[in-house]
Amino acid sequence: MAGTRARRLVVLGAMSFAAVGVAVVLPGAVLPLLIERLGLQLSDAGALLAAQPLGHLCTVLLLPYGVSRVDSRWLLGLAGLLLGSAVAALGWVSNWQGALLAMLVSGASIGALEVGANTVLLLYTTQPNRVLNLAHLFFGVASVLTPALAASAVEVGLSWKWLWSMASVPVLAAGLSWLAFAPIPGARPPGHGMDRARADGERRWPTVALAMAMAAYVGAEIGFGSWYTKYLTVAHEVPFAVAGRGLALYWGGLTVGRLLLSLWAPGHGSVPFVTALGIASAAVGVCALAAPGPMTFVLLSAMLGVTLAGIFPGLLALAARWHPAHVERATGALLAGAGCGQMLFPWAMAWAAAYGGVARAMWLYPALCLLVSATVRWGERIRRRQRMLHL
Repeated sequence: MAGTRARRLVVLGAMSFAAVGVAVVLPGAVLPLLIERLGLQLSDAGALLAAQPLGHLCTVLLLPYGVSRVDSRWLLGLAGLLLGSAVAALGWVSNWQGALLAMLVSGASIGALEVGANTVLLLYTTQPNRVLNLAHLFFGVASVLTPALAASAVEVGLSWKWLWSMASVPVLAAGLSWLAFAPIPGARPPGHGMDRARADGERRWPTVALAMAMAAYVGAEIGFGSWYTKYLTVAHEVPFAVAGRGLALYWGGLTVGRLLLSLWAPGHGSVPFVTALGIASAAVGVCALAAPGPMTFVLLSAMLGVTLAGIFPGLLALAARWHPAHVERATGALLAGAGCGQMLFPWAMAWAAAYGGVARAMWLYPALCLLVSATVRWGERIRRRQRMLHL
């Protein structure tokens, strides 16, 4: 029964992360059409895109303090339904204010889905690191398929409202599935009731270190993907269409990496594992940026996606192993770090590119990969020191 329950939770988690992928990727994929439909200035469009991570950040900072008191089925079910409604609403709004509200709601719902789904998988599966890699694989699948399907829908003349309504279907299905099919979680597994004073003393600085590592990771992963086509067209002078296909290979590498790690990664959080992935990512990133030709860059960038793939689930699994009494709060802290990285490092990259050029600024990303390894090691040293003090 336990195995059946775990498999059902993995399927529901995969549906949730696929829904998040649709909601995150689609606004950017159709941004030119959204700008034209609502008559937006570029500054308005930028604020629109920033509203989603802002809503996400607010939720992941506040929700973990009350999530342990809420039935996970209702939390995740309602979050999925609210997210699906926000996605559908973007096809019906007629002004910037309505779109901004829909994006804020979608970001808040994404935060609730991520905190809830990651926490459930960490608490109620026996090999959380592998399980998270498998479930997060479907975020990558949705990220690859959504732009292609949206472009095809526009090409065949699907109406704007139907485009968003159809996109909301898998999101609503994820929410309904949590309400209808989620097994009753029951009592927390053994080991989740350690002395509160000890847990409070142990979780702060190690969690800060992991949150910093998560910020650096998301900054590297999202930032490299965001500036990929610009770098390839400037540094290697390839056509935009070729650069776009190369970008698909980068995200494809990330997806393949998570599939492989769902089979072969350590079952639980591991400092050497995450550290090795950070160092490998930095090394591959350096080789890619030093590559003499565009084809070598494209191939090495796909390999970079593979090495980056296990860091996000690995950090979450490590936080759950370090802080078994406060999985929700540790998960929320790491997702808050991810949101900060998503907002901070693209700005830093833009600033660096403006002053030193895109080709030089791209070296920020291998440095961020090394920062992942350094902060994880720092957190482990703090944790060992704290544990010695408690002995």
